[in-house]
Amino acid sequence: MLTHRRPHTTHCARLHAGRAALALLLVAATLTTVGCTHENPLSLQLEGNLLMVRLPGAGVGITGQCIPLAEQNFRPHGVMDLMVTNSYEFFPRIENKMVLQSQINGAGAQQLRLDSHTVTIEGAEMTLVANTSTGPLSGAPLQNSTWNMPFSIQVEPEQIAGTRFTLIPPNVGDELRARFEGQYTATQRIEVHVKVYGKMADGTEVQSNLLKYPVDICWGCLVSLPVAIEGVGVDPEQQYLTCSSKVVGLNFTPPCMPGNDEYVPCQFYCYMCDQDNSCDDKFCPDP
Repeated sequence: MLTHRRPHTTHCARLHAGRAALALLLVAATLTTVGCTHENPLSLQLEGNLLMVRLPGAGVGITGQCIPLAEQNFRPHGVMDLMVTNSYEFFPRIENKMVLQSQINGAGAQQLRLDSHTVTIEGAEMTLVANTSTGPLSGAPLQNSTWNMPFSIQVEPEQIAGTRFTLIPPNVGDELRARFEGQYTATQRIEVHVKVYGKMADGTEVQSNLLKYPVDICWGCLVSLPVAIEGVGVDPEQQYLTCSSKVVGLNFTPPCMPGNDEYVPCQFYCYMCDQDNSCDDKFCPDP
């Protein structure tokens, strides 16, 4: 009688096939995880732009000390006067929402050199969103649309840390300046999308939430001027103002970041720009 026999598969062959499948699975898992960064606002939260004030008594040329007006007093948007400055400083809070590892594994403080949930911030990534089809910025797309700003701060688990970094760096500000120069009555809103990144103590890479921060840019809107001169500028009905002095009082307290958010008297602006010959002649005529 003729008997049909099934192909014989040895135990060794089955073992090799299983190992090959496992190897392929591990390779696939590796390819899907290498290079990934953990982004979870429940772990790392980037919050707002704190309103900073300078302590009184700082004279011309003295930086003084700037402190937050209140722990949760945020500016809803920024103002950047391109006539005064080519950069914008940012004062956010970073919250590490992860719990202490000692609460999870029951270890005491003496058993832990550095909690593994401690995050060391390494920098911030920014993307500029601006309308270049209309307004003062109209023209070709801006060349500087993404950039990175390295800085470092350590945030412990369940802690909040205030920090500072340059949101709009000088090279980006210079490009905005080139399009905005001399447009005294114009204002245009841009938006900077920012997130911070860093590493946990165990080497795990983390990113914060994406914060979208609007900034109104202008030319001369933050400079307060005392004397009106008729007929100056492109609009004959507009009264442009000019400053007649570059001297400020000894008790004058300058803003934290001239050109960012706070008004400055024209005398102080003319004093600053006179140092590098960058004054706008309509605001700071020769004495």
